[in-house]
Amino acid sequence: MDILSTLPKPFLILAPMDDVTDVVFRQIVAECSPPDLYFTEFVNVDGLQSEGRPRLLKKLKVGQKDKPIDAQIWGLKPENFYEVAKQIGDGEFGEFVCIDINMGCPEKNVVSHGACSGLINNRELAVEIIKATQKGAAGKLPVSVKTRLGFNEIDYTWLELLLQQDL
Repeated sequence: MDILSTLPKPFLILAPMDDVTDVVFRQIVAECSPPDLYFTEFVNVDGLQSEGRPRLLKKLKVGQKDKPIDAQIWGLKPENFYEVAKQIGDGEFGEFVCIDINMGCPEKNVVSHGACSGLINNRELAVEIIKATQKGAAGKLPVSVKTRLGFNEIDYTWLELLLQQDL
């Protein structure tokens, strides 16, 4: 049984916010009003598999009070999603209970490169990324997707595609 099925209904989460939900912020929230599930800032898997890795590791730092916690990842290369999911599943970065793929961020610079919500327009790559992440997690952790209802308008075919991925 995974954490997602054991959360109370409805459950409260601390949403992932880049350059906001770092370990210090999560510790403050934990003391004031702890949610049922925390998220890290979104972390680029391509950067984690490059020489820039040391600068990104702080985004995956987990404190004593911010648990249970979900690692949110993003990027473009399925092989890097596989490697990072494997590392997360093996506990290399800390004690995470799930992995969330960011396919929802609308930030222009990120989307212009085809990442995050840009993947809504590249469904073949989106499915490759989901499968690579699931394979890397190897059943150790559940995988979820943060997304939007569509890129410019509601698109039920996007949601149907995601639901077919056994998330």
